[in-house]
Amino acid sequence: YELEQTWEGGYLKVAGAGEYPEEVILTTEEDSTRRVFDVTAGNSLALENVMLYDTDTNGDGGAVRGVGADITLNNVAAVENRCTGDGGAVSVSSGTLTITDSSFQYNESDDDGGAVAVSSSDLNGSGNLYYSNEAVRGGAILIESSKVNLTGSEITGNEAEDQGGGIAIVGGSHVHIERMLITENTATVDGGGVSISDLEDDD
Repeated sequence: YELEQTWEGGYLKVAGAGEYPEEVILTTEEDSTRRVFDVTAGNSLALENVMLYDTDTNGDGGAVRGVGADITLNNVAAVENRCTGDGGAVSVSSGTLTITDSSFQYNESDDDGGAVAVSSSDLNGSGNLYYSNEAVRGGAILIESSKVNLTGSEITGNEAEDQGGGIAIVGGSHVHIERMLITENTATVDGGGVSISDLEDDD
């Protein structure tokens, strides 16, 4: 199905009815530089049991971009998405991003955050897989000036041209990472698994 629609001033939920996320694929037209969802200030988006697949976007957020918005992903597969800015699959700035039981594979950013990038936001994640994503900083995830809670997830085989093969954390005052498997990630400069810089004291 092809759909182009604008929603204003509210909450949108898209939930696949199949057994697996890949049974409902959300993508853009071939050769399109649009993303699947662009969520603006004061609005909320929830995706459940769907796949975000094969987007190629100018700017931040290959498949989903939120600015001043609340984004929730549950049982979502993001595969082979790309952008010229931050967040090969998903980018959120000045908002909230919550990710549970989801996977990010083979996504790429020409800048930072191969799979996910957050800036001045809250990032909460549990039960997720990040595999073989690529970026300049934060092969899987870029976290910039944000509050972070990540638990029970796997970050494997991601690559950064600069720092933070798995995760790059820049600034912010609260970072909580627990029960994470972070392995076989690479970075050219430093922080093959995780790089941390300019973190504030959270007193």
